[in-house]
Amino acid sequence: MTPEEQIANLVVEGSKKDLVPLLDKLLEKYAPLEIINGPLMTGMDELEDFFNKNDLIVAEVLQSAEVMKASSHIWSSLWKKLILQQRELSLWQLLRRCS
Repeated sequence: MTPEEQIANLVVEGSKKDLVPLLDKLLEKYAPLEIINGPLMTGMDELEDFFNKNDLIVAEVLQSAEVMKASSHIWSSLWKKLILQQRELSLWQLLRRCS
């Protein structure tokens, strides 16, 4: 099973076991937003299907929400990248005005 499939599975199962190392592995390959819109949302879509079929109860959905919350450490990578991009843009704008 690929790391992407493992993460989607963790969301469906509501398990945080090995979540952070798997996310870190994917961060080497993908941008944070790609992980959120990819494997994490795939897991949520599968979860929605089970819930709509009445195969899950609310408590199980809440466990999956905790997995999504635990995956929030990838947001820090995204914010750092956005802040660096903003700083680079601001520096470029400053240099442009001075020349």
